Amino acid sequence: MYSKYNKLCFFFLILIFFSFFLGFYFHEDSSGGGKIDFIHIYKNFILFKTSLFLEINWALYESSSLPIYYLLIKYLIPLNNVFIFKLFNLIFSLSVVFILYFTIKFKYNLKIHNINLLLISSLILLSPYFRTSAFYGLEENICYLFLTISAFFYYYPKKSLIFKVLSIFFACLCFYGRQYYAFFTIIIFFLLIDLNKIFSNKNIIIIISFFIFLIPSLYFFNAWQGFTSPAAQIERAPKFQIDNILKMLSIISIYIFPFFLFYIKKNYKLLIKYFLILILLWVLFLLFFFNLPLIHQNIGGGAFLKLYIIYNQSLLLKVLFLTSAFIGLLSIVQICYKNYILIIYFVTMLFLFSFVDIVFQEYFDPLTYLIILLFADTKKYFLEDNANKFSMFSLFYFFIFLVSSIIYHNAYKV
Repeated sequence: MYSKYNKLCFFFLILIFFSFFLGFYFHEDSSGGGKIDFIHIYKNFILFKTSLFLEINWALYESSSLPIYYLLIKYLIPLNNVFIFKLFNLIFSLSVVFILYFTIKFKYNLKIHNINLLLISSLILLSPYFRTSAFYGLEENICYLFLTISAFFYYYPKKSLIFKVLSIFFACLCFYGRQYYAFFTIIIFFLLIDLNKIFSNKNIIIIISFFIFLIPSLYFFNAWQGFTSPAAQIERAPKFQIDNILKMLSIISIYIFPFFLFYIKKNYKLLIKYFLILILLWVLFLLFFFNLPLIHQNIGGGAFLKLYIIYNQSLLLKVLFLTSAFIGLLSIVQICYKNYILIIYFVTMLFLFSFVDIVFQEYFDPLTYLIILLFADTKKYFLEDNANKFSMFSLFYFFIFLVSSIIYHNAYKV
């Protein structure tokens, strides 16, 4: 029976990778923004390729992120070869799957290969935003590469200090790819620092390493006169928007739901015990936020908000949107219980993006899934009894989401 399941997993793995290459071949744009974003990304590439670094005109830099991506590809990719530009991104995006797989193997000290784990690691290839970034050479996936490499060195079995420094280095590179990855540098800092021996030699080396690796960012912030490039800076001061939190909770619910459902299934007696309390909390949540105006544009906001917009702001779909936000909040509370690493991630992201004009789903896809796999207690999802059910459910769950995203961006986009 186990052998048959292995064969089934292997079959689905082939399909996942085949769909990934097929999407690349047919220029799939499952997130809806790949073709437009590519124009800006390639302009940035040309800017870096044709300019000396210290002579770059930052007013022409069409990105809000620090430019580590362009500094790397400047020396690796030839000019005027769009195919090589996209292929390079595709290859290192694929490598994230295998780095993730070996990282989790190190985390749990697994001595043999596990087909369930490989399948779970490969599910990021079903993410519409990961796929679009890979297919169009966008900036996002470089951060996933650095994040998984950093975690790889953190969990590496040999506990030499050099691996800790390498983990810090790649965590800082995440920050140079996207400023909001500051949350990850904070996570690695608290994972490595020994609070019981503040002035130990190891702690001093860790602190100095962070300091050295983050110093270059001051050059950019000084040149930009802010934390983002001139083209991305907004004249008015950012304003807190409470509806952004609802949008983020709704988006997060999509990626945390399989884990939450698995938890509920294994703890159904706990659910029954507190069922009436949860219903009461849900009703109070709806009553409190139902009359809150939802500021929305034709872009961003997440899948449930898009359904609400598509179907003329139906009251029923507003209830669905708010319910998804409630499930997101409930899931975060459950998964963060006694896990300060996940608390750092969710609190930082919810705070930072409560001040932006538009919340994009790509901020959390597949980042939330990756963070949970790497820093939650996920061993039960691929080793314990019924773990194969979690794998299969997650496979079809994320496949349906991918297909829905493709349909929306090709037929129903408003």
